[in-house]
Amino acid sequence: MAIFATLLMLLGGLPAAAQTTARSAARSTGQEPGAAAVRPEVREAVRHDLSGMLRDVTPKSTRALKAKADEQPSRPLPREAVKPTGKTGGEVLQQAVTATQVPEFTADFEGVGNVDAVLPPDTNGDVGPNHYVQMVNLSYAVYDKTGHLLLGPLPGNALFDGLGGPCETSNDGDPVVLYDEEADRWMVTQFAVPGGTAGFHQCMAISQTSDPTGAFYRYDFFYHQSRMNDYPKYGIWPDAYYMTANEFSPSFAGAGAVAFEREKMLAGLPARMVYFHLGPDFGGLLPSDAEGMAPPPGAPNPFVMADDDAWGISPTDRLLMWDFKVDWTTPENSTFGDNLAPSRFLETAPFDSNMCNYARSCIPQQGSAAKLDAIADRLMYRAAYRNFGDHASIVLNHTVDAGATDHAGMRWYELRSTDPANWSLHQQGTYAPDADHRWMGSGAMDVSGNIAFGFSVSGTTTFPSIRLAGRLSGDTLGQLGQAERTLVAGTGAQTHTASRWGDYSSMSVDPSDGCTFWFTSEYLATTSTAGWQTRVGALKFPTCAAGPHGDVKGKVTSNSGGPIAGATVRAGGSGTTTGTDGTYKLTLPAGEQEIAVTAFGYAPSSATVTVPDGGSVTADFTLAAVARHKVSGVVKDVSGHGWPLYARIDVPGMPGGSVFTAPATGAYSVELPAGQYDLSVKAMYPSYQQTTVRVEVGAVDQVKDIGLAVESACTAAGYKYAYGAPLFTEAFESGAAPEGWSVVNRTPSGGWAFTDPKNRGNLTGGSGNYAIADSDAPGSGTTMDTDLATPVLDLSAVPSPVLRFNSDYRALNGFANVELSVDGGTTWSIVSNWTTASRRGPVVEELALPAAGGKADVRIRFHYKGAFAWWWELDNVSLVNRSCAPIPGGLVVGQVLDGNTGTGLNGSTVTSVDKPDEKATTAATPDDGGLGDGFYWMFSTLTGGHPFSAAKGGYGPVTSTVNVAADAATKADFRLNAGRLTITPSSVTGTQTMGQTKTVKTTIRNTGNAPATVELSERRGGFEILGPRGAPLQLNMVKGGGVSPAWRGDSKPGVPFEPSPYAPPWVTTANYPVAVMDNAAAAFEGKVYSVGGSSATANLANAYAYDPPTDTWTRIADVPAALEKPQAAFVEGTLYVFGGWDTAGTPSNKVYAYNPATNVWQTRTAVNPQPRAAAGVAVLGGQIYLVGGCTTSTCTRSDLVVRYNPGTDTFITTAPYPVPVAWQGCGGINGKVYCAGGNGATTLKSTYAYTPSSNSWTQLADLPVDFWGTGADTANGLLLLSTGVINNSTTVTNQGWAYDPAANTWTALPNANFARYRAAAACGFMKVGGSSGGFTPTAESELLPGFEQCTTAIDVPWLSASPATLSLNPGQSATVTVTLAATSAAGVAQPGTYTAQFGIKSNTPYPVPPIGVTMTVKPPSDWGKLTGIVTGVDCQNVSSPLRGATVQIDGTKGWTYTLKADTTGRYAIWGPKRANPVQIIVARDGWIPQTKRVTIRDGKTVTTNFALRPEAC
Repeated sequence: MAIFATLLMLLGGLPAAAQTTARSAARSTGQEPGAAAVRPEVREAVRHDLSGMLRDVTPKSTRALKAKADEQPSRPLPREAVKPTGKTGGEVLQQAVTATQVPEFTADFEGVGNVDAVLPPDTNGDVGPNHYVQMVNLSYAVYDKTGHLLLGPLPGNALFDGLGGPCETSNDGDPVVLYDEEADRWMVTQFAVPGGTAGFHQCMAISQTSDPTGAFYRYDFFYHQSRMNDYPKYGIWPDAYYMTANEFSPSFAGAGAVAFEREKMLAGLPARMVYFHLGPDFGGLLPSDAEGMAPPPGAPNPFVMADDDAWGISPTDRLLMWDFKVDWTTPENSTFGDNLAPSRFLETAPFDSNMCNYARSCIPQQGSAAKLDAIADRLMYRAAYRNFGDHASIVLNHTVDAGATDHAGMRWYELRSTDPANWSLHQQGTYAPDADHRWMGSGAMDVSGNIAFGFSVSGTTTFPSIRLAGRLSGDTLGQLGQAERTLVAGTGAQTHTASRWGDYSSMSVDPSDGCTFWFTSEYLATTSTAGWQTRVGALKFPTCAAGPHGDVKGKVTSNSGGPIAGATVRAGGSGTTTGTDGTYKLTLPAGEQEIAVTAFGYAPSSATVTVPDGGSVTADFTLAAVARHKVSGVVKDVSGHGWPLYARIDVPGMPGGSVFTAPATGAYSVELPAGQYDLSVKAMYPSYQQTTVRVEVGAVDQVKDIGLAVESACTAAGYKYAYGAPLFTEAFESGAAPEGWSVVNRTPSGGWAFTDPKNRGNLTGGSGNYAIADSDAPGSGTTMDTDLATPVLDLSAVPSPVLRFNSDYRALNGFANVELSVDGGTTWSIVSNWTTASRRGPVVEELALPAAGGKADVRIRFHYKGAFAWWWELDNVSLVNRSCAPIPGGLVVGQVLDGNTGTGLNGSTVTSVDKPDEKATTAATPDDGGLGDGFYWMFSTLTGGHPFSAAKGGYGPVTSTVNVAADAATKADFRLNAGRLTITPSSVTGTQTMGQTKTVKTTIRNTGNAPATVELSERRGGFEILGPRGAPLQLNMVKGGGVSPAWRGDSKPGVPFEPSPYAPPWVTTANYPVAVMDNAAAAFEGKVYSVGGSSATANLANAYAYDPPTDTWTRIADVPAALEKPQAAFVEGTLYVFGGWDTAGTPSNKVYAYNPATNVWQTRTAVNPQPRAAAGVAVLGGQIYLVGGCTTSTCTRSDLVVRYNPGTDTFITTAPYPVPVAWQGCGGINGKVYCAGGNGATTLKSTYAYTPSSNSWTQLADLPVDFWGTGADTANGLLLLSTGVINNSTTVTNQGWAYDPAANTWTALPNANFARYRAAAACGFMKVGGSSGGFTPTAESELLPGFEQCTTAIDVPWLSASPATLSLNPGQSATVTVTLAATSAAGVAQPGTYTAQFGIKSNTPYPVPPIGVTMTVKPPSDWGKLTGIVTGVDCQNVSSPLRGATVQIDGTKGWTYTLKADTTGRYAIWGPKRANPVQIIVARDGWIPQTKRVTIRDGKTVTTNFALRPEAC
């Protein structure tokens, strides 16, 4: 769990070596290479004492129960959210379960539920010799080992009652409980985080004895004044209680590592803590927690962190480890890692931790659209350590994407060491055996080296549940060879909008035997917002032996001599499976043991062996193959259509996975050995019932057809409900209770009436008289409780009865129930229950009564209760039989294939041309090895010959006639053709001397099977700028349900998040002169102009210009009106400002024009016909486009687009945007307007392009995430969007993306230093102001260098290609001649390396990398280089680089040059010897200019430095 909301990411790069270098350590710690050792902070506990007996505390809830649960606010570790390669670590992926299952549970009982109305529970617990102690948010409970509750649940802070301070007064949670095995004590802890002047505290309690219901030594440790100790995790070690924390202040500040003085705390004496603070590169660390034999004397505690290479710390996926060595004699000499850098790293198989872009809403659940948090950004608790004498092991796990499809699996590890400083990765695996999601695991190892993991399981057909799986010490490495067993199957989903789950669970090993695993986690029994419950379970592998034991090993082969992989080898209640080479190993108690071996398709075998203590015995087995026979048949629909079904058939124990039917025929075939099998059959189409069919395989082949029925909900394709004639009706026209009906009033205040006593009128949608229970009729202060019951109904011949009635339920309190009895009124069940939410008429309610089907004595009653709470009206009550009937038509099935490669095309659409509403989208079939991707199926109401079309972007559509057969499945495959380009060579280079022009060539060939069009577009630079990661990722979670797009936002201050440390390539520039958000910006002649905006309380008319060389803002004339979120753009040297909210929150219709030369504003005559705030703005062809925007102060979104012509001062309306939108990013590039993201009916990730010639919009590639409130502009031929709001308005991020129109792709920009939204941005690329969340303007500005090409029509003057556009038929090629002009006319005035690219825009679906172009320009032989550094020496004689100083170089014969000193004060230029003598003049405002005369020397570098003095001191 965690508190508040927020941010981290990890950046930098560990070297590819086992020991971190001093330089890499410096990056996260702030230490330079060779710096002095980092000293920890050491402090004593603020207070400590001895409590009374905990068992004497009266159990109570920590807060009153609420109808709505409170979310324990959290601080996630925001990791890099863009999947780098979609890697899965497939070589360690376990995709199947084994035949051997973990043992039955020896304990299974309910833990503490949500008694405190919070979420998540943060479930954890530990086991001692006699007790199991569990803690959740926000309670503590003690059980005996049978599950009998001995104490509690008590509030967590009841442990600290009487201690004083925040540990007593706060009950903030994040609890941990551990049994200290060596000391036979209990350690219980949670944090207290009042913040402010009280700071942040860690509260710890150590039991005085082994009794967790007795007295405790209590300690209050002051953690830090400003850094919150979030997500504290503990490990017990001989020399300390070790803890890690993720620190926030309030944004992510780094990780904390702490050692608490265990020896003193066990005695109740004053105790100290030793604390190290790590930089923000690291988070989510775990200390090791020792169980069993103590670690070797003096061994440091190893701390561990999982590191996805996408986070930017390491070049590969790794585990990072730190050694914590505490010195209680001289605590200041304690060390953590290599001067805070990791002590070592361990390479892992690749993994992808990016689940759902790290959004909380991720893991699906049965029966609900709500999803759960995968919490995949860190290791899961615990790092379970066990010492075996000759080696030690640590067991770890974390959640990963197991298939690049946001499929959660559990990546687990066993680390081993032979000495405390030598750790290695012994084994690893990713457990994802089926389509369900497994996450939030916890694992441990018993004394025999067996491992067990517990975890949560959920999926679209599985409610969140708790399961355990494991492995024996002899099982195949990297495999959980002991298949999972369900501790509790959930029967409900969690619907809370916060999506919180976890945040952790706990597996531990019983110290009494070193063998029994105890696990606790959460689940739900009923669907609710947060009705979580917890469960505690225990199991023991029979092979675990704390006493005398030995190994049984051997090999299982077939009678033909080959190894048998996957054979089950069992001894007693436990077993293992053989590896690919047929070998196995079991650790068993010493003595006589019977070993039994089974394998699918072979006769079983067994043998008795004697296991020697401390030794091993070999038992090999040869199994005889059993004859197999074919079982085949057809799986088909049996609910009316009878068509064949694409289905999956699972055979218990059969290796190789499931068997699938052929979609068009429903046929299947499988070879099975003689025996009895229960086949599990499930249709691959939704809404069919799953079935189990028993098959007896004898000595001959057999045919077994299987029928599947549709589910009772009748939502299967090709079916709909059909209703029979009414079996019973009542319209209440008599004005009295109808014959056979009865009214029973439970209170004296009246009840159901039929004469409308209050003249309400029939509001049900019926007519005439009706029945009403009107609780207002008796007057206020009375309660009406009344039943209206039907006569006895005989439904013995009615299989599916449905109750229908007109209704109007207006509610204030009480309830309206429909209740059913099928036993003559003896017992009643509730069919529907409506409470305080009205269900107003006119409406027809329909309720299925499956329990009444086939019953002869059925009664229905309408039970109403309310206290002056309006009424319930009924009319036209009827009972009908409802059946699920087929709709005439047939199925169409098949694949859509790539005509070039033959591979399936997922995401294609197949449409019935004559009935376009009937369509399907192709999808992958990853589990069916016999059917490739691109599969589709659809129901067609049209039969006979009809055209069907298949289409996918980039491919030519195909239309074919399909003869659709009624009540059958008709196969129709489609092959889509497309052009495909190859470029040889893929990049071109040229080297020449200044003044020369050179040509190089490349060939473009169409290797596809359809015509291809090619358009080459020039752009500057090689765009390496897109490579660096930038600052650590920030994901600032916004409190209160997300941020607002309206005027003044939500008028609430946001959390003042601290910026990330400066990280290239972004440059933090001078602050804007005032804190601002909702401003507008535009660039002209190298300067950035920012206008308008809002402070925290008012609109602004301020305007400023930023000069990059001098890093200064200069005030310019104010805008004529104070405007919030206007639109601004330059055309022909004039800045135009449109729209924006005025001081009343109304969008302005004025057009203001600013002349930078005169510093004067003008109000133009034209009036904007569609005034908007937060519209998209783009410049194209000298005209300004205003796209969408907010029409009201509450931001009603618009889809209207207007175009302004500055030359004629006129507006026209163009084609509307495809959806109403505001806050999107727009820009003009090469003749088109591009817009992306925005806030519409939903938050958007869509991209569209407007073509003026056709006056139309075209949809393009989506952004990776929904994104609005961004800083946006175009530069270098790209549409740039940086920082804004993602994840459905809940998260402010510092991420950004660039759209390349040539390739129709989005690429990640480097993360900005400041996570902001509603900021301004301009080409350059510069970002100004913005809010960190809520309505909190800021002054920070920053620049992303390398994006200075601001023209909408991109041209690289020294580069050209001929031809630049091509049309290539299949097999055709063309040679492109590239001309490189190193001439002054082409803008090449200096020698050096010039880079550019040709973007490749084509109509093909395959990505085509741009053609890289490099021109190396050599100086003429008579040129030389002039360079130097300009410094300023202030009045205290302190020197510093004089950034932006003007360097004017004047030579003879007309050669002159003016340039600016860079950020380091350096200047450099090449010049001709003929210009000698040369005079260099250096000047900057406020400094005394200097002049020096130099001589250019051919082929040489002449260095001339300048030191300027101030004009005055």
